[in-house]
Amino acid sequence: MPPTGPIRIAGAGPAGLACAIELASRGLDCEVYERHPVVGGRFDGDHQILPSFGDRPWGEQILADFQIKDSDLDRVPLHAARFLDDAGRVAEGRSAEPFAWLIRRGPMPGTFDYAMAERARALGVRIHTGKPLAPDRADVIATGLRRVDGLAVEEMFATDSDDRIDVLLDEDLAPGGYAYLFISKGEGTLGIAALGSFRDLGGRLDVARDRFLELGAFDQQNARAAAHGMNFCLAGTALDDGRPCVGEAAGFQDFLFGLGLRMAVVSGRLSARAIADGRDYDALWQGALRDRMCTSMVDRWLYERGAVRRWLMRKMATHDLQVLLNDLQRHHWSKRLLLPWVRRFGGSAQNRSEMEAEG
Repeated sequence: MPPTGPIRIAGAGPAGLACAIELASRGLDCEVYERHPVVGGRFDGDHQILPSFGDRPWGEQILADFQIKDSDLDRVPLHAARFLDDAGRVAEGRSAEPFAWLIRRGPMPGTFDYAMAERARALGVRIHTGKPLAPDRADVIATGLRRVDGLAVEEMFATDSDDRIDVLLDEDLAPGGYAYLFISKGEGTLGIAALGSFRDLGGRLDVARDRFLELGAFDQQNARAAAHGMNFCLAGTALDDGRPCVGEAAGFQDFLFGLGLRMAVVSGRLSARAIADGRDYDALWQGALRDRMCTSMVDRWLYERGAVRRWLMRKMATHDLQVLLNDLQRHHWSKRLLLPWVRRFGGSAQNRSEMEAEG
């Protein structure tokens, strides 16, 4: 039986809002409680990637499912990106169809957070900002990170430079991660993400900036700094005393590139379906997300050994970038065979799956 009273969601990030939108579209009453004074308050115009490769739904389908208005969201289809490696080689990838959508995060109009909040309010969802809700009082827990496995430091800025998407794959500079420069429509994000080793990320960001400047000059105006964490937890359950945990609160993350936005909104919708239809939330998320999370552990193990970087740099000039990224994330039988070994002996991938044993 569907609940009769208002359903309370702790957290107004993408996962919590996705849950609220799904519940409200089914005619259910719900409230969202957000500790920040505004929705999207964790961010300040940061660019993020909404993939159109790998498991579905892809970025365009996510936006269509939520009926996000074009007037509420600035989004840019990406057809090209440059990749740099530790030896100074540069490879440019192109795709006929968008391999991703570039969006921004934050409380201001045009961001993903703003668009999701507007859609939720249009459906009658009540969003209470500046009012945290304790998890034990919530029906759905979407409160964000429970631990930090990866960390990114960023600078957002205005710029007069041309649009560009550049990614630096250098294991010595960004252990387990990468550096990135996204410029679109006069706004830029320069960042570096690392897994496990966070020593002097600010200094490493300066080195990455110099590497990107070698590819072409860009200016930074009114730069502002930020830092964001990510976590990965392949747990046996995503229930906390019977309450669904969604998004970062459950450790849902693609462990290869750290692109967790798709998993956040998918898990939010699945929690709403579990509540509305009286279904088993663990069975729903495991059916939709677990294969990708397991495969991404093997992808991560390969990435840390340079195999992903070498494969991408070798094939990019002759293959469609979207097709290439799809192939990279495929649930191939060889990855299923490798998974038990990776989980037992695979370094950081193994360490970050330990919580499954804790249940």
